[in-house]
Amino acid sequence: MTIAGWDFEQPTEAGLLDELTDAIGDPHGARMLLDITCRQLRLERPLTSPGDIILATECLLEMGDLLRVAARSTKIRAVTYRALATKASS
Repeated sequence: MTIAGWDFEQPTEAGLLDELTDAIGDPHGARMLLDITCRQLRLERPLTSPGDIILATECLLEMGDLLRVAARSTKIRAVTYRALATKASS
């Protein structure tokens, strides 16, 4: 979903999985990491809200340097999207 007035797509679970796959080089491993993270945080899948994506990325940030890069990138996009969506709705 794109915010009206801004050309900024909402971050998605699929995008996060792509970032994780790029970081570790294994799509199955990326799905497993996200599965473990979501179970630990008791988040329902698929992740659909920026808030849930932010929570998942914050957990992934703690898992090491390689994942930190991928998670931080997605977290920044999710925080930006949430801020723009809030501004657009007010």
